[in-house]
Amino acid sequence: MCRLHRAVHAFALGSLTLACVARAQNVFSNNSPITIPSSGNAIPYPSTIGVGGLTPPGNITNVVVTLKGLTHPRLSDVDIVLVGPGGQHCELLSDASPDAAIAGADLTFSRTGRVIRAGDALGSGTYAPVNLGFTLENFPGPGPGIVSNTDLAVFDGTSAVGTWSLFIIDDSTGPSATTGSIAGWSIRFNDPIQETVQSGAEFSYQGVLTKNGTPFTGIADLRFSLWNDANSTLPGTQYGGSILRTGVPVSNGVFTVQLDFGSSVFSEKRRFLQVESKVAVEIDFTPIFPRTPVTGVPFAGTTPLAKAATRLDAPDGSPINVVEVDNFGSVKMNAPLSIVSTLDVGATLTANGGITLPATSRSRMYPASAWLPSSSVFSYTLSNNDWFVGSTAAQLVSVVLPLNIPDGAIIREVTIFCEDLSTSSGLTCALRRVQSTGASAVSVASQTTVGSPGFTSLNLTGLNEPTDASTVAHSLLATWTVPATTSQIRIGNVRVKYDITSPLP
Repeated sequence: MCRLHRAVHAFALGSLTLACVARAQNVFSNNSPITIPSSGNAIPYPSTIGVGGLTPPGNITNVVVTLKGLTHPRLSDVDIVLVGPGGQHCELLSDASPDAAIAGADLTFSRTGRVIRAGDALGSGTYAPVNLGFTLENFPGPGPGIVSNTDLAVFDGTSAVGTWSLFIIDDSTGPSATTGSIAGWSIRFNDPIQETVQSGAEFSYQGVLTKNGTPFTGIADLRFSLWNDANSTLPGTQYGGSILRTGVPVSNGVFTVQLDFGSSVFSEKRRFLQVESKVAVEIDFTPIFPRTPVTGVPFAGTTPLAKAATRLDAPDGSPINVVEVDNFGSVKMNAPLSIVSTLDVGATLTANGGITLPATSRSRMYPASAWLPSSSVFSYTLSNNDWFVGSTAAQLVSVVLPLNIPDGAIIREVTIFCEDLSTSSGLTCALRRVQSTGASAVSVASQTTVGSPGFTSLNLTGLNEPTDASTVAHSLLATWTVPATTSQIRIGNVRVKYDITSPLP
């Protein structure tokens, strides 16, 4: 077994430039859900993805698998293996996160992912494949049977063309409540081993590797990761992903590698470098403790602004060219712009497309004078333009209030301010939808004051009524029979509350 005997390292900050990370082209997905039963094989078993070829053509140099929306009340019950077209297989997950639940998490498995240790509670993130159980798992036919490999490098050098299969089993005999699901999965090929490289934070690391107390000479695989202290392995204590260096030449124990975790993982706080080694005939990486503190060289106190950057990609390279700047200073956004704070515009804001704002709640007030008689067979009065009153006893009053609500709005609530002092009659108000087809108006919701006389208001709540191109208008219809004392029933102002995702016209 190899051990890192000592290490000498240098860390230099230079001018920060933004490296352009190419978007992964070779991504293949299956978005059909997978059901995980309380015990036994998942449905379907297997879930498959067909790969017709890679761009550019060639064999596999790297495989990354993502499980989307993994939900299960006891993740340790779940065993997952990936099988390639040639029959090679890699167990992605087994016996992890004992008795812990997981909900809607996106789990990515990569050879450079974070190492999962016993007791880790998993959430969305990138992990190295692992089997934390004491036994080998058996995936019954058409699965691969007993599996032992947890290294995605088993697929390197083979063809990606063909059917890739994901076999999932629940190896427990738990209650029916321990069922789970996966929303879908994807597989991508031939990303660079170091997936999020940012220029300007690269540093050289030199170490001495010994085997059985003797300086080692030969080829070694080394894995590096950054942590916030010298020993902790708790979730959240690792910064960024891991970097794998395969086939590193070691001469008389000495090796040198270039590492770049990206500038975003460095701040004023200390970072510690974890080194793991693997040489033939070892089948797994051996972590070296204690970790090595990363320090800066004396003249790396400041970093100049990146004047040469002309474009900015998303952190994972997708989408590519999120922001582009030309030589005239024009800035182009190639993805939806989400404002999470205040946007101050000091000049004219021009939008070639639409500007969509988050849904906001608004309201409009309509005065009593906006009510219109639906016929001329009754008489009425307006009292100071604040109240609409039928002026002849026993007549049926029917009045309409057209609602001018912006297109795209959703009507949520209507409040009709009214008064009903009559014990023999009542006021009924309905929200109506008038269709462009010329058909009769449709009542959406209604309410009446019968049985509850007094100063009151009618509230039509819990509405979800959209205004769109197919709707000519919405209106309110109020009806009542005028009591002997005519002023006992009267209607006044109306307030309409609605949600809208665009500015008021």
